[in-house]
Amino acid sequence: RRHDTVPRWIEITAKSEFNPEKQRITSIYGVVKDISKYKLTEEALQKTNDDLTLAKIRSEYNETLYRIMYNSTPVLMHLTDLDGNLISVNEQWLQTLGYTADEVLGTQSGNYLTPESQIKYKELISELNSHGMFTNVECQAVTKDGKLVDILTGSKILNNSEGKPSWRMTTSLDITDRKKVEEALRLRESYLTAIIENQPGLVWLKDAKSRFLTVNRAFARSCGMENPEELIGKTDFDVWPKEMAEAYLTDDLAVLNSGPSVNVEELIFDNNQNKWFETFKTPVKNANGEIIGTTGYAHDITARKQEQEALHNVQKLESLGILAGGIAHDFNNLLGGIYGFINLAALQTTEKDVSEMLSDALSTINRARSLTQQLLTFSKGGSPIKKVDSLIPFIQNTVKFALSG
Repeated sequence: RRHDTVPRWIEITAKSEFNPEKQRITSIYGVVKDISKYKLTEEALQKTNDDLTLAKIRSEYNETLYRIMYNSTPVLMHLTDLDGNLISVNEQWLQTLGYTADEVLGTQSGNYLTPESQIKYKELISELNSHGMFTNVECQAVTKDGKLVDILTGSKILNNSEGKPSWRMTTSLDITDRKKVEEALRLRESYLTAIIENQPGLVWLKDAKSRFLTVNRAFARSCGMENPEELIGKTDFDVWPKEMAEAYLTDDLAVLNSGPSVNVEELIFDNNQNKWFETFKTPVKNANGEIIGTTGYAHDITARKQEQEALHNVQKLESLGILAGGIAHDFNNLLGGIYGFINLAALQTTEKDVSEMLSDALSTINRARSLTQQLLTFSKGGSPIKKVDSLIPFIQNTVKFALSG
């Protein structure tokens, strides 16, 4: 250690001198050399070697990790040069398309797309070169055995160590199953649309808050709208008069709260007219059996209601006819008796005034009997006889009858 207390590395070289006569070392010669700089350099080199070893380990680890991820990911990945020649493909790419690495490396990446997707991909290259990347583009790849694979693809330009664009890294997700599910859902939706749109009545679906989720065109037209989409999210209060909307909401709540289906006959304000509809409402349940809304169907029964009312009126008339027939029959019997007694009285009287009055009474009885005959005809369902006749005798008889008191 120097006087400045800074530790120093030194190298000592020493030599002793042995005196044979005295049989002992009589002197020691030595050279001391300061090697502190050398030792510091040696330590720095050692640290550098250690760092390089650690960096190498880390590099090898990262490379191993990258390879594991590259080949174990469910995403199709491939690396090309800027001309589109395949440099590397991962295991998922090979497994999905059915090739080996030797078959595809060095070939054009676009060779494994359908002709339509190749055109789309070429158009995307300009975007890739301008912006350095593109994402979420749907294309179709072709497997070795000719099957189509729907993919969602994206690509990015990679730079070399000098910052110069050198490669294209492309990732693709196999969405074939998803596309099939989407197509199945679209097909199912088209089936449901065909069903509800071809119903002669009104069809609707509501959520738990009685907001319309979907309706058919007939329902929309009954509300004065041409497009069913205009009703989505609305309630009955946005569509119908308040009194009707309150009644419809009451029915909805009954279905939502207790669960049974409801079948009612109700008035619906259809195309600015009140019409009778027969309405069926039922709850909609999820997979857990929970009620999440209601659906319903209503068809116009106005004509049926009118027919029922007409039938009811006919039945009332029939009942009235039966009653009238019974009364007319009994009254006719009474008139027959009265007529007989008056007729006998007329035959026995010798007074002219009495005879005239009895004759008038008989004429009145005849008119009453004619009336009862009409009632009997009505009660039996017969049609009255219509004929053209002079009104003078009718007026004369009527006036005479009225004046007789």
